[in-house]
Amino acid sequence: MEDPVQDALYKVMTVWSYQVKTINIKNGNLIVSKNDKETKYTLVIAKGISIDVDDIRADAVIHCTNFDSNEIQFEISNKHMKLLSTSNQNTDSIMGIVIEAQYYLASLGIDQWQDGYPQKEIILNDIINTESYIVENVNKETLGTAMFTTNPEPTYSSIEGSWITNKDAKYGVIHRMAVGKKFRNKGVAKFIFNSCEQKLKDKKIPSMRIDTHEHNKGMQGLLKKIGYQYCGIIYLQNGDKRLAFEKLLR
Repeated sequence: MEDPVQDALYKVMTVWSYQVKTINIKNGNLIVSKNDKETKYTLVIAKGISIDVDDIRADAVIHCTNFDSNEIQFEISNKHMKLLSTSNQNTDSIMGIVIEAQYYLASLGIDQWQDGYPQKEIILNDIINTESYIVENVNKETLGTAMFTTNPEPTYSSIEGSWITNKDAKYGVIHRMAVGKKFRNKGVAKFIFNSCEQKLKDKKIPSMRIDTHEHNKGMQGLLKKIGYQYCGIIYLQNGDKRLAFEKLLR
């Protein structure tokens, strides 16, 4: 009888712009090391499935989670980044990232976070509610931040359109996501989504919801890329319009 893990070694090939150092399957994991830790690559599975991978660093571990007659699934972990709950000691670094994000959005002509939001008091409240998170690397640098909760979002109770899940469904919410200037385009935002989605899966919560500014094309593009569906328009408490998205979690 074939070993599905070993068989997967022959069913997976990589497309690289730089030379691969090693590829090996051991104890159910596909261990990938590469010469250039910033290289982006794609996993191409012989059955016609391809997975774009842009948030992996050197020596990442790709867990082979499912083998059947139709597909091979990979769960990607990155030991170089961690999502951590925050305390008051993190407030200054979070606000530093928020300010960088405010300037960045202004430079793109996006009227989002241009009225002082999110203020320090809001971040402190997130911390008190244990809903504030940061991404930290092995050097203890803060790469990004987000608010994540499983409490209902009041502004999501009314939508011009329809959510995927019903009005009584449990869901997760991400707000106030920002990535530090030095760490943009390095997979930090996607890592935040993956980590928060895993928290929901662990609790058997079926979906994640999020909203974004109608001119924030970067966030809209990321949401669509990672499987979020546009659901309609919601309005914030101050009346501002936002585009609403939801993703069903497997």
